[in-house]
Amino acid sequence: MDAAYSLRGKNAVVTGAGAGIGRAIALAFAHAGANVACIDIDSSAADATSREAAKSGQRAIAVTCDVGNEDDVRAAASKVLKEFNAVHVLLNGAAGHDPNGTVLDLSLVEWNRVMTVNVGGAFLMSRAFLPAMIAAGGGSIIHIASQLGSVAAPARAVYCTSKGALIQLAKAMATDHAAQNIRVNTLSPGAVETERLVKRFGDIETARRISGPKHLLGRLGQPDEIAAAAVFLASDASSFMTGDEDWPCLEPGILMKKNISTAALVVMPNAGHNINLEDPAAFNAHLSELFAAADARKWPARDPRAMAGSILGK
Repeated sequence: MDAAYSLRGKNAVVTGAGAGIGRAIALAFAHAGANVACIDIDSSAADATSREAAKSGQRAIAVTCDVGNEDDVRAAASKVLKEFNAVHVLLNGAAGHDPNGTVLDLSLVEWNRVMTVNVGGAFLMSRAFLPAMIAAGGGSIIHIASQLGSVAAPARAVYCTSKGALIQLAKAMATDHAAQNIRVNTLSPGAVETERLVKRFGDIETARRISGPKHLLGRLGQPDEIAAAAVFLASDASSFMTGDEDWPCLEPGILMKKNISTAALVVMPNAGHNINLEDPAAFNAHLSELFAAADARKWPARDPRAMAGSILGK
């Protein structure tokens, strides 16, 4: 392994380590040389991950914790800091069940529970471990967000809101703690083959058939692929990277909306267009206006032709 990507000599904390993306990341951190604290609300799942991580030859411990419970987080941090003399990496990956629904469908109890785990958990864990990371000379905090934190999907109101909050939390923390050598970034995966996806679609084959083709690569992501990106963000290979949202896999429509519509907003703030970017004719007409506006204003920043070319393959 390239030394820049090595985590040897570092101690990492991973929440949601019992299954899915969190488990893959905990194992990848151990494989990269880190000692790992595997935190999960499911004690048997945390134990299983820690035992597997230890096979890499690194120290691994299991910690049972509800990340949305302040007393649990305080106790978990105390246990980890007694076992490890320092903490250098924190990966906030814990996420509970998020019910489908619009704001009219969801109860306040359902809303609060998702926000408490997804956002409150990242806040509580970061607050608990930041002092130790600062004392160690700095470190890397990674929040697992989602592409749905930047764009929306029907009937996913609370999930989209919670993941968008994580993206902003990372940016705020990055500005607050850069002087203390703390880097804070988010990973925003597309659909990944996990048990959570199976619960949403009923079975993995249905998930592959419906969600896979929506992605640029025509398939679902694998937990190990997200874990590789997490190792990059945890390592010195990303030492000049903070406050960033990293998208390991994208849907084509999201790529267009994230780049082109942002350019249109900057170049033509008063245009008032309501463009369906998935309608080729409307999209091309919109681009023509965008190019003309850019030429008229001699806008030097991000040339929309280059942006469009990368999207359309020109």
